[in-house]
Amino acid sequence: MKKKLLEFIFFVVLITVMVMSLNMAVADSTAMDIKPVELLKYTFLIVLTAAILIRLPITLLAAAAILVGGSLYAYVYELVIPIDVINYFGSFFRWLPQYVLGYESFQMDFSLLFAILYIVLVTLVITLIVMNRKGYGFLIALGTGAFAFFWFIYVSKARLYLFTYLFAALILYSYNVYDRKKSEWISAESKIDNFIEIKWVFNSLIIVLVSITVAQFAILDIKPVQWTWLSDRAVQVFPFIENWRNDNFDSNSFGFGSRYGIDAAGYKTRKLGGPVKLSEKIMLVVETNSTDELYLRGTVKDYYTGNSWKKTSKGRFEYQTDSNVPVTLVGVSTYRKEIKVNHQSLITATIFAPNTLFKVEHKAGRFFVDQDGEAVFPKAITKKDQYVVKSELPYIDINKLRKLEAGLVLETYRQLPDNITNRVKQLAKDITSKYDNDYDKAKAIEKYLRSNYKYSLNPSEVPAGAEFVDYFLFEGKEGYCTYFATSMAVLLRAADIPCRYVEGFLAKYQSSTTRNVPGTDAHAWVEVNFGPYGWLTFEATPAYPLIGYREQGQESALPIPEPDANEPAATTSPINSPSRDRNLEIEDDEETGAGIQPKKEIPLALRIILAIIAILILRIAYLLLKKAYIELMLKKSIGKQYSVKYFQDILRYLKKINIKIDHEETMREYWYKVKYALDENYQNGDEIISLLEKLRYGNEPIVDADRNMLEEYRKMLKKFVTARLGTIKAIISYYVIGI
Repeated sequence: MKKKLLEFIFFVVLITVMVMSLNMAVADSTAMDIKPVELLKYTFLIVLTAAILIRLPITLLAAAAILVGGSLYAYVYELVIPIDVINYFGSFFRWLPQYVLGYESFQMDFSLLFAILYIVLVTLVITLIVMNRKGYGFLIALGTGAFAFFWFIYVSKARLYLFTYLFAALILYSYNVYDRKKSEWISAESKIDNFIEIKWVFNSLIIVLVSITVAQFAILDIKPVQWTWLSDRAVQVFPFIENWRNDNFDSNSFGFGSRYGIDAAGYKTRKLGGPVKLSEKIMLVVETNSTDELYLRGTVKDYYTGNSWKKTSKGRFEYQTDSNVPVTLVGVSTYRKEIKVNHQSLITATIFAPNTLFKVEHKAGRFFVDQDGEAVFPKAITKKDQYVVKSELPYIDINKLRKLEAGLVLETYRQLPDNITNRVKQLAKDITSKYDNDYDKAKAIEKYLRSNYKYSLNPSEVPAGAEFVDYFLFEGKEGYCTYFATSMAVLLRAADIPCRYVEGFLAKYQSSTTRNVPGTDAHAWVEVNFGPYGWLTFEATPAYPLIGYREQGQESALPIPEPDANEPAATTSPINSPSRDRNLEIEDDEETGAGIQPKKEIPLALRIILAIIAILILRIAYLLLKKAYIELMLKKSIGKQYSVKYFQDILRYLKKINIKIDHEETMREYWYKVKYALDENYQNGDEIISLLEKLRYGNEPIVDADRNMLEEYRKMLKKFVTARLGTIKAIISYYVIGI
């Protein structure tokens, strides 16, 4: 009894270590609001409870009785669950599937409940395997795969957590090997040292600890093999891996795998539209002496599909941190702005800076800038890391802007998909027809959107097959920054004005040199090219202030006047205009996917869970078919063949309770060993084995009476094995591990 208790405690401690290792990785990846000490407390209690329930299934009845009794007590005394508790759980279970599918960011308010559910799930899987004494290889492989995934999503301590997990898993595996060996020693009547168990575990601890310590210092900075075709195919099939840890600059057509996207703050980018809930976590801390609103450009996208933005391949150039990036502002007066950026809850290789960037200071020693001015480091910047960016910005002369047209730009900045409706194009023409220059046309479109549409984080979903901008302008009429920025970009391009879509942050002035930038300040806007002035920012979202341009001699940027105040832009109602085609059919563009409802991308974590479930279902189906096949062959067999198959089937079950046949051991010799493990209900085994020997060596046909007796005994033997294993372990053993 004492030995069983010590073994139970041994298992509980090591299972707790394994589960806690996984919990810490999850906590780091979600930044959940729960302390490690509290996490350990909940982990230990859940592991202990699960171990007791699995080791002693009778306790399930006690737990069920307590649950039923508590429910009856609550019913009799009319106890009511507080409404705030009901609302909390309701909100949690509405949020959870959205978070798993990647449509919601992690909510700190749900940290504890999320942790408990996760711990219960992981604990049940690990505890069932450990207590059943089989499947340790699967357990080690599963843990290794899980921590590899966490490493790829930038959990910096994933390697440490993996080694902690492996330490416990390998000790458990070693103990399982000892347990099998001990059964063999007992069967062979070998002399066993009284302290063999302690010595085995102690030596295993030393070997595993030394192995893991050596592995801890292994070099992982290995240059990846570059295979462009395979990388491109992988990204096409599994788009989510684009956001994984990746130090190879040429990994895919979009550059670094860790490019920033405003989906990190809770926005939807794979398919624009629908309600969002933004993260309030601090993403960046910015330090600057400027009082201007800072538009910190992150990523630039130029290709619109009809429901999302993409970035086409651009030429990229490498710069050292002690060198300057060439600035394309020609013939205009400029001023410089210096900003220190500290990453908090954001891990990305993207460099955030106002346009136009000309220098970056960081310990990385180098960075890259593409033709869009989008800048990235070779590796992702982790939490609490910082860098300094310096930008050169033009003083703006509005009168000169009105005389300029776009400079030489790529045609992709004018691209529109085929499913842009005629009424969208007509609206762009109506808004801009009063003006003869690109600047006033851009300001007119900006003003039209700010004046006629409502800002909301809870707009309706875009109907399947609808073009995003058309639905927003003529049907939905409310949305957030991605709605307004996308609509302005499409209207500008429809008016033949080159522009691009930008994602980043709007760092608002906070009465000091330091600005905290939360996820709610993640933003999307539009940039328009004006030749020597470069790319200038426009703000179409009404919830944000108009862009201020600084004229020479001013200390800060001031809002600029609307175009032609005495002659307002045409504002033909998008609803009442008879000239617009309301019933235009949207054609599918096979090349760009325009007009096609895209499939929802499933995150890797959910893919792994679904794959495990599918494998488990297939495994169970296979074992059921195998069992049915064995039964069928037994019914058809006669004589020697029946005796052999019957004995093999009995061996499969007796192995489950560690009664194994030794090499070259006869049926009768084996049976002498078996019958001492069985109770009095099975003592007619001698008669059974005699009958099997007669069938096997005499090759005589089997009569119905003998067959019925053998089958009845086999059923009784299986019931005995099931009772010895316990119901839960038996189910796992028969239908998951296999016979």
